[in-house]
Amino acid sequence: MDYLGDLQAFLPGIITAVAGLAVITIEALKSGHKSAYWVTSFSLIVALFFGIQSLGTPLQEAFSGMLVHGGIAAFGNVIILLGTLFCVFLSNDYLESIDHNYNEVYGMILFATSGMICLAGANDLISLFL
Repeated sequence: MDYLGDLQAFLPGIITAVAGLAVITIEALKSGHKSAYWVTSFSLIVALFFGIQSLGTPLQEAFSGMLVHGGIAAFGNVIILLGTLFCVFLSNDYLESIDHNYNEVYGMILFATSGMICLAGANDLISLFL
């Protein structure tokens, strides 16, 4: 079993989940601080970089066949990450205009993105239900 290869296969999802934890921690320590937006943007760009790197690879299995990466799953990950990045860029100005500066929104967006990445690479029905 190749644990490092399995983790590398799900790296965009891991990056977004860890960044979600970081954003929630930042919000708990410094409420209303602008750094949560920047951590979210930076982590999505890094995850997008790793997602684009796996675009040209053939479809491979990870986690004992539960997830796949490369091929169409990598394309789905890139589309999800681009949409999330666009959503985060648009939401920053909107949240400031309605005076709703709660940064938990970014944590929820990152956790939802991690779940969508997991769904895009699901190869087995049980991983789809998890």
